[in-house]
Amino acid sequence: MTTADGDDSGRSGRLWETVFPFDEPYEGQATGIEHALDVVGDGGYLAMEGACGTGKTAIALTAGLTMVRDDATPLSRVLAVTPVKTQLAQFVEEARAINRASGPHEPTAPGIELVGKPDLHPYLREDVCGGEVDESLDDLRETTRALLDPESGVELRSDVVDRFAPDVDPNASPDEDDRGWGWRASTVFNALTATAPGTPLETAGVATPFGREPPTLGDVAYLSNQTGAPVDESDHLDPFLVGHYHHAAAYPVGFGDGE
Repeated sequence: MTTADGDDSGRSGRLWETVFPFDEPYEGQATGIEHALDVVGDGGYLAMEGACGTGKTAIALTAGLTMVRDDATPLSRVLAVTPVKTQLAQFVEEARAINRASGPHEPTAPGIELVGKPDLHPYLREDVCGGEVDESLDDLRETTRALLDPESGVELRSDVVDRFAPDVDPNASPDEDDRGWGWRASTVFNALTATAPGTPLETAGVATPFGREPPTLGDVAYLSNQTGAPVDESDHLDPFLVGHYHHAAAYPVGFGDGE
């Protein structure tokens, strides 16, 4: 497309050069960016193929963010979708490079990276649990919820309660004595953070208050009724989920609570 000043470099002119984060584009990158601007500007779809290292990520991000910055277009965001973690990391790094290269009067591009379970849970991210991700996480959650549920048949150890339980009003009636999810979560959280054994779990460069090995149910509780118990004392529990319930303002509710 030829612009009013005779420049045939694309619908958004050379605006893309203020977005491109590197000193000089590779051979073919400038053409790819300008072609993408023309095609998307006409409401079309562009399929592009190239070998690894030819700069496809920079082409896509530069063209997309150029359109977003161009007041003449209605576009407001860029969505990058990939099933490959290394490609996702490349998109994130080059988006950051674009922001670093932006001039003082040019807007930066805020971004959100959507990731899956292995990147969100510290034990899974550090590959402590092993096995399938969904299965490992479900096992941790099941054990933890059984531990915190007052009606599950799992009893907190007396020494844990004596040392770490929050104060309860001794004059409270049975109806007012709230030793439910919140009380149990706080008791267990206090115990786990005070007695975490061995090397602390580090993730994303930060040391957590818990050990590298997930604690077990038997560290803080025992089964009052072995028959039909959903868990075993050797099962691992999730201290981060315990911490969530410890800090949360509300605790688990059932569907019947809304009736």
